[in-house]
Amino acid sequence: MRSLHAACLALLVCALAILPVSAHATEEDRPIVLIGTGGVMWDYVDPETTPNLFALSEESAVGNLSVRAVHPVACPADGWLTLGAGERAGDDETDNGACRLLEEPVDGTVPHWEDYVASAENSAYSPRLGQLAELTADRNTLALGPGAAIALADENGTVSSYGQIEDYRDLAEGQDLVLVDIGSMSQIEPTVFDETQNRQKGDPLAASFETQEWDEEAIRADMATIDARLGEVLDAIEETTPEARIIVASLSDYSATASTQQVIMEVTGEPGLLTSSTTRRSGLVAATDLLPTLVNGSEGPGDSIVVDAGGTAEGNRAAVTEFDSLTKAIKPATGWVYALWGISWLLVFFATLIFRRKPVLRGGALAVASLPASAVLINVTPWHTTGNPTLMLCLGIAVGSVLIGILSYRLHGRHRAAPAALVAGLVLLSYMLPVLVGSPLALNSVFGALPSVGRFYGMNNMMFAIVAASGLVLAGIIAEKLADRQRAAALIVGLGQLLFLSTDLPGTALTLAGHPFSWSAFYSSHCS
Repeated sequence: MRSLHAACLALLVCALAILPVSAHATEEDRPIVLIGTGGVMWDYVDPETTPNLFALSEESAVGNLSVRAVHPVACPADGWLTLGAGERAGDDETDNGACRLLEEPVDGTVPHWEDYVASAENSAYSPRLGQLAELTADRNTLALGPGAAIALADENGTVSSYGQIEDYRDLAEGQDLVLVDIGSMSQIEPTVFDETQNRQKGDPLAASFETQEWDEEAIRADMATIDARLGEVLDAIEETTPEARIIVASLSDYSATASTQQVIMEVTGEPGLLTSSTTRRSGLVAATDLLPTLVNGSEGPGDSIVVDAGGTAEGNRAAVTEFDSLTKAIKPATGWVYALWGISWLLVFFATLIFRRKPVLRGGALAVASLPASAVLINVTPWHTTGNPTLMLCLGIAVGSVLIGILSYRLHGRHRAAPAALVAGLVLLSYMLPVLVGSPLALNSVFGALPSVGRFYGMNNMMFAIVAASGLVLAGIIAEKLADRQRAAALIVGLGQLLFLSTDLPGTALTLAGHPFSWSAFYSSHCS
């Protein structure tokens, strides 16, 4: 009898152990439907204009999608090519600034595929077109719409199963992965190319000075059209594949001059923010994260998108909308702040030649030197929500710099080197501290790493240059003022190690080949 009881108990334990695994497998085996669009931004998602998008966000984890690919702005073809390749990819051709109008496959082949292949071969990112088709070769897949065909095409541009979005009810049942292209919106209407030119790969200078001005009524009208198509697809999903995992992603830019953040959401049944190890920011993911989210085993820089559950639907929408607003505002202000800083240094330089050692010049030089710190500190204010964000940012940075200059100059009476030490230390802390604690405060400054250029965390080259220069100033002051050479050397080495730590932590992702040599110069110049 005891043996029988033991056997029953063992069977019960095995059954309990197996059940969670089976449930997990069932969850993983759910079909995936990715609904792709373009130009859809959180600023324009509201119950009146986009009732379907708004209602979906109430039961979804939401985020901003960085769609920056090979070119300053992402065309619809760029977004779908990146999705299929798992790496930044794009169409190198344009017709007087317009994107290519995506066309239906002909005899199962994507039009202009040879152009996309040529663009990939000339790309520094070496995208492998057709990777999604390769990884899903043993699964049932369906492309609905021309963009979806681009993403699901194999290396030869052939798509195995294709239809229109109206065919969802007839074709989607039994599919493991369905990509749906509901169309996109853009500032310049896509066109069938007549004459072609090579697209610019670097950011245009105007994007760093000119605020993007759009026809708000036209945007809302286009948003309403996209939203209506989304509603039709969602109804078809509910009728045909109600168990499907649904992802909605805007894969291309609306702007014709500078990349902006796009809407992405995954229906989870509860509020949350989307993130990935690519961005390490809650509420922000990259277009290269989509492929590893759809299928395992992909090659590329992206990682699977995960959900940071929590918050409220309203609060999460506000968070991603605010970040979108910040990135839109900071790009056209960057050029003006750089110009302000450069002109200020020139004025101080020539004034010094003319007036020599006037006290006001010392204060002016300290104020100009503190501008990078002021550029970080201004981000604690909502400057980007004002009527003229560029003007408010420049004024705020200028006022902050003057205040720091005055404060530091007042220390001149205590010690001759105190003002310079205060400014250098403040600049150093304003960039190092946010990086060390994982705050985006410095990254979101005009000297930081904007997602629109594909940098999401850590320290970019400009930030490193500012930190290194401040560190050299502090090290020079230490070397000059401390009579005990051993103590001075120890402090300089400690400072150098702190700087090294801030730029070489796994989360900083600094990509500057020369920075080890900079630290060598740092030590040799002050410790000898």
